[in-house]
Amino acid sequence: MDALKLQGANILGYSMGGNIAQELALNYPEKVKNLILASTGGGGERAVLMSPDRLEKFQADAGLKPEEILRKGMDIYFSDDYVANNPADIEEFIEISLRYCQPADAFERQFDACLRHNTVDRLNNIAIPTLIMTGDDDLLVPPENSYVLQELIPAAELHVFPGGRHCVMIEKADHYNNKVVDFFRANN
Repeated sequence: MDALKLQGANILGYSMGGNIAQELALNYPEKVKNLILASTGGGGERAVLMSPDRLEKFQADAGLKPEEILRKGMDIYFSDDYVANNPADIEEFIEISLRYCQPADAFERQFDACLRHNTVDRLNNIAIPTLIMTGDDDLLVPPENSYVLQELIPAAELHVFPGGRHCVMIEKADHYNNKVVDFFRANN
């Protein structure tokens, strides 16, 4: 932002990007005009992790090729209904994901960083307009994490997408994009 001479920006952080957006808002509050935290949480002792059986399936990647890993975990990203009724979208998601495939060791470090993330004791310092968004069926970052964020960030607004999983921004794109645009327009 400094290199681009941006005085401030609207920030949307999704998943791990939400963790990073929290740190940006806490450490550089003058740079963040408005904040959207999507499919993310504050971590720490208030974190609600995915279920143990889901975590076991999520991490059972030994011997699998990248495409097999994506396909076995598709239910974490999208609802069963969306997967069944949008095969072209699913194939495009897989194709793009494979084109920009993350090495396994980098994924493990990313996952570890997410597990270590903890802003819960500082979230009350976020004093800018904040919208928290989640799917009510997110298996990766359970929606309870969004309720914790709403509780700890003063005057935060929460929007829950019924039936949404972790990639709610794809599955419910029109509704999601309208919420983002409306929030930023209302607060600029």
